[in-house]
Amino acid sequence: MDGAQIIAGPLATLTPFCWIFIQKMRDEYRIDYDTGVIVAGDKPMTLESLQNAIGAEDFLWKHNVYPKEFSPFSITDKRLPSDSLISRIRSFLLEHSKPEAEAEAFARAGNTEFLKDCRRLKPKAYNQKLLAKLEDRVRLQS
Repeated sequence: MDGAQIIAGPLATLTPFCWIFIQKMRDEYRIDYDTGVIVAGDKPMTLESLQNAIGAEDFLWKHNVYPKEFSPFSITDKRLPSDSLISRIRSFLLEHSKPEAEAEAFARAGNTEFLKDCRRLKPKAYNQKLLAKLEDRVRLQS
């Protein structure tokens, strides 16, 4: 089971995903993950376009950093991920999936931990891989 897997939130103009890394530790596993968002091109997001964007590294991403009190929940219990970890990932995926009408305002507001961190740590990528792409979508549809 060692390896990496990708899971995505609902496919939309702004589509979130998690790159999940699983490492065997004796009888249990450690689970770490990176979070990312992809802006759909001029067509609706599909699984194929999602795979292409990930393959081309055309997304905004951030390595997840667990708060100290959360770290024990990244270790499986009876080989299953904790409810806290599942909830944390699910919340990210659902919170960052935005349709056309909401995507640009959501990205500009940047009110989530992920967006705040990306804006602070990766301002150039934030502008190029998120805001500029959303602006391009609006221009193409006008």
